[in-house]
Amino acid sequence: MTSLNDFLKKEKLVEMSDQQLDKIKKMWEAKAKEKLEIEDIKGTVYAFGSEVATLRLLKEYRTNKKARADYSTNMKKFYFSLEM
Repeated sequence: MTSLNDFLKKEKLVEMSDQQLDKIKKMWEAKAKEKLEIEDIKGTVYAFGSEVATLRLLKEYRTNKKARADYSTNMKKFYFSLEM
């Protein structure tokens, strides 16, 4: 039997804490070599920044099939995303 917490994580109903996002932000900014905007949206962490920064992150996570980098036409920003 799965726990409620496992179920909520599976269903993407539990979002990351601010401390977890701050830790990811510091780590990703070091890898990207510039400041990023970080958001957790339904279990996927997004980093918004320059094209070069997002491609640097994609290079770090190139073996992870849940990682991607693209351009958001709605937000007019480049982003890197990693599904947790």
